[in-house]
Amino acid sequence: MKWQQPQVRLAFQRDPRSIDAFQQAWEQRNKQYPMSEEDINQFSHIVDQIEDKGFTIIPGLFTDIIDEFADNMYKRFDEGQGTVNSERSEDIRNRNNHQLIKNPLYNAPEIAPFVFNEYVFRIAMSYLKCYPAVGTLNLRRSFANDVPVEGVQYYHIDPNSPRFIKFFVYLNDVDELEHGPFTYMEGSNRKIAPGVDQVHRLKDSLAEDLYGKDKVTPIYAKKGDLIIADTTGLHKGSKCKTRDRIMLTINYGIHSEEFRPQNFDIRKDTYDNLPAHLKYTCDFLNIKE
Repeated sequence: MKWQQPQVRLAFQRDPRSIDAFQQAWEQRNKQYPMSEEDINQFSHIVDQIEDKGFTIIPGLFTDIIDEFADNMYKRFDEGQGTVNSERSEDIRNRNNHQLIKNPLYNAPEIAPFVFNEYVFRIAMSYLKCYPAVGTLNLRRSFANDVPVEGVQYYHIDPNSPRFIKFFVYLNDVDELEHGPFTYMEGSNRKIAPGVDQVHRLKDSLAEDLYGKDKVTPIYAKKGDLIIADTTGLHKGSKCKTRDRIMLTINYGIHSEEFRPQNFDIRKDTYDNLPAHLKYTCDFLNIKE
C-alpha cells in the first residue's frame, strides 16, 4: 500500500523525507505485526466519519469508570501530585492557562484503562491500517480565568506525523462554548489551505477567513465520551471562561512522535499487567520501575 492524498496530508508534502519515513515505518510495522482484513476494517464506519469531517464522538464509552477517575484527577491537580513543578491548582490559577501532569502514564498510572482500552486500540488500528502504538500523552487542566489565550488555544495543525490519530476524554461535561471545548475546523483534514502549514498558530479571524465561520465546530461532549480527531487538520482548545476543564489526550501512531526518540515512560508493573497483544502498543514508550 502506498499512502496517497488525502491520507497523507498536503500540509506535510513540504518535506518529502517525512512522507518517505512514514511509508518505511508503515511497511516495517506491518511486516513486524501482520494483520487480517478483519482487523483493518473492523471500524471502517468510524474511520469514514473521521475522514469525512476530521472528527467523531463515541458517546458513553467510559461512563462506568469516569466518575472515580475524574475525582482522583481533580485531587491530583488540586494537590500538585505529579504536576509540573508540583504546583497546586490554586498556586497558578490566576497566572497560567493550563496545569499539566508531567509524564502522565508514569505519574498518573490510573489513566492506563483509557490509554490501553481495546476499543481505542482497534479504532486506531483501523484508521492507520497498521498495528498502532502509543505516542505522546497529555493530561491537562485548563483554567477559567482572565489570562490571555496562548499556545494551543490558537488554531494549529499537529506536526507529529503525516498520519496519526488522537483520542480525547473530557473529565467534566463540556456543554457550552464557555466551558472551553476542543474545536475543529470541519473538513480541514481533507484540505489544508495554502500557507497554513507555514504558520505555527493562527488567530480565529484568519482561520475563519480561510475556511468559513460555518466550518468552526466546537465539540461538546459529556465526561466519559470519547472524541476522536485527525489533528493534522486545523484545531484548537477554546478558552475556558466559566469553569475549568480537564482533558486526557492520547496519541496513537506507527512511529515515535516526529520520528524523534521517545521521552514518555510507563511503569513496569503497568506494562506487565497488559494483555500480550497490547504490550506492542508500548513500543515507543520507555519501561521503568
